[in-house]
Amino acid sequence: MLEVKQRIIQEIEVEDGYVFEIHELPADKDTIVEVWVYQKEYTTKIHAFSIMKSTISNPTKLYKHIEDNMKEYIDTYKEEVIEEIED
Repeated sequence: MLEVKQRIIQEIEVEDGYVFEIHELPADKDTIVEVWVYQKEYTTKIHAFSIMKSTISNPTKLYKHIEDNMKEYIDTYKEEVIEEIED
C-alpha cells in the first residue's frame, strides 16, 4: 500500500494569477499544514508558512490568515522569484 507523505488539499487562486497551495504533511502526533505561493506564469514555488493543524480550529482561520497576509507573501514572491528572473 502506498504511504502518503504529503497531499495537496487545496489551491486558492487570488489576484493576478497568484495561487496559494495548501498541503498537509503527517507529523508525529499531528499534521503540519504548509502553504506555498506561486505565480501561474512561473514554475517556482516558495514556502509561505507552516502551522500545526491542531492549532487551527477550522479552515476559516487558515483562510483568514492567508487573506490578512496575502500581500506580504505575494510581495516576497515578487522579490525572491520574479525580480531574480528578470535581472
